Amino acid sequence: MDKIGIIGMPWNFYEVSLFFIFYSVIGWMIEVCYMTLELGKYPHRGFLNGPLCPIYGFGTLIVMALLSPFKDNIILLFAASMVVCTSFELFVGILLEKLFNNAWWDYSHEKFNYRGLICLKVSMLWGVGCVIVVRGFHPLLERLVDLIPRPAGTAFIVFSFAYIAFDLAVSLCTTIDLDFKRKEMDEISKTLRISSETIGMPISSKVLKTRERCGRLLEKKDEARKYIKERFRL
Repeated sequence: MDKIGIIGMPWNFYEVSLFFIFYSVIGWMIEVCYMTLELGKYPHRGFLNGPLCPIYGFGTLIVMALLSPFKDNIILLFAASMVVCTSFELFVGILLEKLFNNAWWDYSHEKFNYRGLICLKVSMLWGVGCVIVVRGFHPLLERLVDLIPRPAGTAFIVFSFAYIAFDLAVSLCTTIDLDFKRKEMDEISKTLRISSETIGMPISSKVLKTRERCGRLLEKKDEARKYIKERFRL
């Protein structure tokens, strides 16, 4: 299969498709964890109903294509990642607002934000995340993709893209509020969300339990420190 020449990243369509799917799912899972910590409960995230968020798939491929030449310079990679990811996030946010008159995320409560679509805190997180992906995670993912038998990988791609297309169609119909199909679309959306909840709720629950355990450990640490100070009058 012919390779796609992307700034020193010789991927073929098969590899690009698998990378896109994996990063869409991984990005969705990370966002579930992050928003669980923010909200204290399981959130339904993303434009689609299923357990994936294509913006992370597209965004990561763009980052890998544009920023891999800078992977040996961590500072430059971090700074460029902030610019590229923040610009992409702003573009997608404005596009969704224009098309659907709605926003799928809101950073207006964060400091140094612009229109609630981007903010300094998240931009820095993009930078850290991209450094980890470009320098560490993606090489491992490339090896994993190489280990997947081609027939199985192809079948997985076909199924995933068909699922995404169907989910996208349902989400669009629900978003533009087709009155004559509202009930049917709502029912289909609920059915598709079952997969998200089946995967996301256990993740969210583990995140909350981990946070609770860390809180108890910190409390015990503070109690021990207080005891030592009182015991030895430090």
